[in-house]
Amino acid sequence: WMPKQQNDDQKPVLDKARRVFFVEKNCADIALVRRAMTNVGYTVHLEVLQTAEALMESLQTQAPQVGADLILIDLSLPEESAFLLSRWLRKNPITRHTPIVMITSRKQEIDILRSYESGASSAIEKPAAFTDYAHMLKDVCHYWLNVSRSPDDEANKQVNQLIANVS
Repeated sequence: WMPKQQNDDQKPVLDKARRVFFVEKNCADIALVRRAMTNVGYTVHLEVLQTAEALMESLQTQAPQVGADLILIDLSLPEESAFLLSRWLRKNPITRHTPIVMITSRKQEIDILRSYESGASSAIEKPAAFTDYAHMLKDVCHYWLNVSRSPDDEANKQVNQLIANVS
């Protein structure tokens, strides 16, 4: 996958819609993210889930066919589930290379450290103002869906086959 030529507005034109999962329990934040995702500049299919378990179930039933391009996880999930989910995602062959972005409103360094130790690709502080939050989400999506590269599906299949042969 590569971005196509840019249009007159200098927004990236992608060759397919991007699939983003967002795990968040706060209804107000869910509404903000839904609103912000309408302005990222390209088509994003946003699937919002309120628990780590719901994401795991969704990925096990849907992701083998449709994939995940980006996973956003709010750190305020109960009982360490954000960190456990991140570890599970890294162990899962379907999502092992999918970017995981942890989002937190707490300003605690230990949360940032634990995010990376659990396999997150990035950890960011949630801005208080909606416009700042919307800009941050647009930047996050632009970077992870447009600039950063991860192994394509064929490379993933080859790696999975190598792992299966070794086991």
